Amino acid sequence: GPQVSIIASRHDSRCVFSAGPECWVFEYCYINPARPVRLGRNVGVGGGTYIFSHGLWLSKLKGYPVSYGEVNIGDDVWLPWGCFIMPGVDIGAGSIIGARSLVTRSVVENTLAAGMPAKVIKENFAQPLPVLEQVDVLLSETKVWAAHNSVMVEQRVAGAWVEVLSRDEVV
Repeated sequence: GPQVSIIASRHDSRCVFSAGPECWVFEYCYINPARPVRLGRNVGVGGGTYIFSHGLWLSKLKGYPVSYGEVNIGDDVWLPWGCFIMPGVDIGAGSIIGARSLVTRSVVENTLAAGMPAKVIKENFAQPLPVLEQVDVLLSETKVWAAHNSVMVEQRVAGAWVEVLSRDEVV
């Protein structure tokens, strides 16, 4: 939308931005792909987040530091509001970065990192739920949705199947 800025040179083949399916980039984000910036599948980029693949302003000829580096954000990553991602950073699949964090170094998959600069808070923090627990979560959330929408639901267990019925329709 008009409140998201993805700005780079159209004449420089090194400027690449790509986003996988189910990605969301919320308002007031600024992404500068002077070098490739790649978002995987199901990446959420919270509003007010900045992603840079370059660190330059003042002239390298005058001795100022200048850096470029690709930014790769894996599948199923959440960057809440106000994150700042620096050049050369990879964020592994399944990771979450804390709101208002400054990410200056790569983060391995399935990691919670936060702070200025971001530090690892916990690795391997998301553990897959067994199938029966997943079913319990789905049923519980269905009941919450039904109550919110004033829909009567009935749960029926038939062997290995669970049906959730709403009046005469299967939900």
